[in-house]
Amino acid sequence: MVLVDDILHICGTSNHLTTIGDKTLQLTDEGYSDMFYSATDKNGKVLTVKGFSGANSNIGNIYANHVGDIMITGSYKEPITIDGQVYQREGSIIDCFIYDLNPKGRRVSGNTSSVQSVSFKVSCNWKGGGTYYPGTIAKFEDGKYFIQYDDGDTEWTTASYIRRR
Repeated sequence: MVLVDDILHICGTSNHLTTIGDKTLQLTDEGYSDMFYSATDKNGKVLTVKGFSGANSNIGNIYANHVGDIMITGSYKEPITIDGQVYQREGSIIDCFIYDLNPKGRRVSGNTSSVQSVSFKVSCNWKGGGTYYPGTIAKFEDGKYFIQYDDGDTEWTTASYIRRR
């Protein structure tokens, strides 16, 4: 969970009907855990609830970046549905995603592909030093991303240091 501008952002998994505030998610009945996201204001009012459905999918982490945007990371081995769009696995074993939301819990406007798979072009904060360089997400393992920078350098990092290009 992460707190930004008095809004609590939470993500997790469930394998049955999930009710958050007055909103109920009907997650898959395939026997697998699905992912969910919710945003709640400081008075406890639920602002948004979203479900991410797909077999063999996992939430990685939830982060706030330097401007307060929320990033949810995860992985999937089977097709995954987010905001009504189905994403097929492109990698040979597992793909990852980064789902971007503004501090109010709404999908970042102007970003036509908030869900990102391995081989997605990004800018990344090299060694956490504050300078962002262009690169590509090459691998995803245990909640970390292997970045291949355009200049040939590489590093393992977390979603908090990654920006979409």
